[in-house]
Amino acid sequence: SNLLDFPVLITLDHLNNEIVDGGANSALNGGGDIRFSSDAGGNNQLAVEVVEFVTSPTPANRRCQIWVKVPSLSAISDTTIYIWYNKTGEVQPAAGSVYGSQSVWSNYDFVTHDMRTESSSGKTITLNNAASLSSGPFGTSVSDFNGSTNYHSWDPSGMGLSSQRTISVWANFDPSTSTVWQRMFQLAVPNNLLAVQLASTDGRFIFGTDNGTGTHVLQSGTRMLEGFNSNIWYRVTGSWTTLETGTDLKVNSGSSATLTALDNMGGGSSAQTARFGNRSDGNNYFDGRMACFTISKDLLSDDYVETEYNNQSSPSTFAVAGTPQSASSGGGDTQSPTAPALSSTGQTQTTADLSWSGATDNIGVAGYKVFKDGTLETTLGNITTYQVTGLTASTTYSFTVTALDAAGNESAPSNSVSVTTDSTSGRGGGTSIWSESGTTASYSGEVAVGLATVPTGYKMAIDGKLVTEEVRVELSDSWPDYVFQEGYDLPTLEEIQRHIKEKGHLPNIPSAQEVEVNGIEVGKMNRLLLEKIEELMLHTIQLNEQNKQQREINKQLRKELQTLKKIVDENF
Repeated sequence: SNLLDFPVLITLDHLNNEIVDGGANSALNGGGDIRFSSDAGGNNQLAVEVVEFVTSPTPANRRCQIWVKVPSLSAISDTTIYIWYNKTGEVQPAAGSVYGSQSVWSNYDFVTHDMRTESSSGKTITLNNAASLSSGPFGTSVSDFNGSTNYHSWDPSGMGLSSQRTISVWANFDPSTSTVWQRMFQLAVPNNLLAVQLASTDGRFIFGTDNGTGTHVLQSGTRMLEGFNSNIWYRVTGSWTTLETGTDLKVNSGSSATLTALDNMGGGSSAQTARFGNRSDGNNYFDGRMACFTISKDLLSDDYVETEYNNQSSPSTFAVAGTPQSASSGGGDTQSPTAPALSSTGQTQTTADLSWSGATDNIGVAGYKVFKDGTLETTLGNITTYQVTGLTASTTYSFTVTALDAAGNESAPSNSVSVTTDSTSGRGGGTSIWSESGTTASYSGEVAVGLATVPTGYKMAIDGKLVTEEVRVELSDSWPDYVFQEGYDLPTLEEIQRHIKEKGHLPNIPSAQEVEVNGIEVGKMNRLLLEKIEELMLHTIQLNEQNKQQREINKQLRKELQTLKKIVDENF
């Protein structure tokens, strides 16, 4: 599916040699001058985190781990982003700024790439008998725990576990003959616990959550996958919709684990702690390496998890590098697309249908211009068909098309196509799709205004503004009078406040990002807005009743106070 605000991993696989070779066109060592944008002009900057970036004339000495927050990844077409570099005196944006590292991870509660520093909010990780460093899954340095004394900890204050979330970590364990469960990670907050464990003797990963009290013992609702080998990197992902029964475990984005009861999943502590490398009681040390640990603020979909794994496990097949372009003249891309091949696919008395193909570009074709008799007819997005309207019957026209890229470079004109409109109504074959009855004219097809096609499932599409005196929308869904029916599950104000704090919008109302991608359905949106108004009215009525009761209580208290005052005055 289409994925929004996706942190994409950029490695050496995605960079041309000149960016990292330390030469005249290289980026700065450390990556202070590296910027990303979603457009070729560099106007739409993207948030970025440079974890490690080392330039060198020697390929073996180069390092790159960069994360870029891409606003939208399409499920059906490639997404192009642009990297800018080779500018002296630059440093990366501040971590908390709009384009800084914390903005990359705005949808996450906790992110660490090496188990030593935190990227989403700047939490402090304490190194207790600090783990040594070794090479990680992306070629950069990560923590290597020795299985006996190393553990790292941090304070999870403010992080509840009752809401659904997803955690993930890359793990690589050492061989061992010990039968003791090794605790890779543990997070304990009041009344809740989650943990990821390893049984290295038979290669088992276990994930569990608990909503008990006191000293937690994870013995129900745990999930297990087995058959994994030492000294190999695996991506372990655990998620939960409800603690204990709603847990799920995936390794390398594979099949979900079965629900397993493990009495020896191990105890913990009621204290509020988070640890890498052992249990909070100082036992069950992990022997191996961990990297790229994340806790999302919400449940991640299977599509999201699979795309993360594809990006991180095989960067070279997930994305490819473009051709370096000089930006010294003020623009990045200066190469024009090739000319398209144009053909006519039909005509009527007043229209001509055009289709074209074959245009290519070093970065990507972004749109097209259609010319009629040498004059610009329209400028289109990246579509390859167009219907010219408003033509005169029995008239010959000449059409050409040019291709555009995102930087505004324009191709040479296509071949010229001559079209003569029909002399009678209907389409080329003479079959009319219009019918008349009295003063009513009916059209049996789909209508596109300012567009070449109508989206599937719709009768009409307009690219522009529409003026009308009245619009009537007939809904098949129920009108929200159900809010006033007995038994309606009215969310509490506390629940609404929590949802707004976590999601940034009202429950059941689409977010700004969803509206930007999918638009809104007028009828459905009016129904949802009325639902919120009726819920607000119920809350107002409840508050009014509470106020009435409080006024009665205050009235009674005043009477009792007056009586008491009278007694005092009479006796003293």
